Amino acid sequence: MKKWLPHAGIVVGVCVALYALFFHRGEEERIRQQLAALEDAVEVAPGGGNLVLRAARVRKSFNKIFVKDVVVEIPNVSAPTSGRHALAKLASGAPRLFEWGKLDLSDLTIALDASKTQATAFGPAQVTAQHRNGKRYDEQRTASLRFDKIDGAWLVVSLTVSPPDE
Repeated sequence: MKKWLPHAGIVVGVCVALYALFFHRGEEERIRQQLAALEDAVEVAPGGGNLVLRAARVRKSFNKIFVKDVVVEIPNVSAPTSGRHALAKLASGAPRLFEWGKLDLSDLTIALDASKTQATAFGPAQVTAQHRNGKRYDEQRTASLRFDKIDGAWLVVSLTVSPPDE
């Protein structure tokens, strides 16, 4: 019986290594999932849909992405503001201006602090949309999102976007 003990230990070790390699999500991957959730939350589907349902969906998504008192600065879109509710209201109104629209945050660089309890995602944020007047809107700005790990979840505590190039 004792002859099999080392073999069992090796099998358990291999299983743990495989889990860590293929199934365990690293902190950066969890932050990228939050960024993807943000992209999905603010997307304007063609036709815009029902504004009341959109507002409810955006609020529900933002509850999982942002802290309650998130600080937001997006020049030429809104005055600096704070609060998840105000941000959700802003995002919910996008179909009034755009026929459709997408946000792409996939090229952001993620930097974790040494304790892996704070992180910053920064880099190019691309918005592609079509105004209700038919004009295409395609703009890239630099975005910086600061995340804190709160109760095991990565939440955005501040969002800053550079002014548009003029």
